[in-house]
Amino acid sequence: MPTPTERHPDHARLVDLAQRHAAQLRADAIDEFWHSAGGATRRAMRSARRLAASFGRHQRLRTGQGA
Repeated sequence: MPTPTERHPDHARLVDLAQRHAAQLRADAIDEFWHSAGGATRRAMRSARRLAASFGRHQRLRTGQGA
């Protein structure tokens, strides 16, 4: 069994593999974040358009111009 000061023979390879895996996990997390943010933005824009249309209908009804 190696002592704490001794390194595993494949230490450099394992560190490289762990770093590449961590980089891939970060990239996946960033992609998922932007994908989710895009969906939230689309929902917010749809709500804003519906609210603007509702305000427009309300204003037309108040001024007597019909619906």
